[in-house]
Amino acid sequence: MLCLGGATLYGLSNVAQEYVIKTYDGVEFLGMIGLFGSLINGVQLGEVGSVRWDTWPVLALVGGFSAAQFMFYVVAVHVIKATSATALNLALFTADFYILITGIALFRFKHVKVNLNHLQRCKE
Repeated sequence: MLCLGGATLYGLSNVAQEYVIKTYDGVEFLGMIGLFGSLINGVQLGEVGSVRWDTWPVLALVGGFSAAQFMFYVVAVHVIKATSATALNLALFTADFYILITGIALFRFKHVKVNLNHLQRCKE
């Protein structure tokens, strides 16, 4: 249920992004994402006090993640402006499928069979 709820909220978020980008401007959208994202991340940073930020692997991972998110949102603005939020979501889901196929072909990922008979069902 959490997965379906998250996917639904992500889809609604993309539709709201499409509305803002097509109604106002992509630069204004990116500015607001940066402003509110900085505020939210500042609160989250205050909650995570046990992480050692002075090691280079932590800084490299956080920096790489930040750069990837920056590029994603800059490119997403142009994709949504040219097409729609639906096309962006379909492209992202298709990329996940191609990554799976590439992982199976190149890295020899194995399929793990799950026996659903051993899972207990919640009784109502």
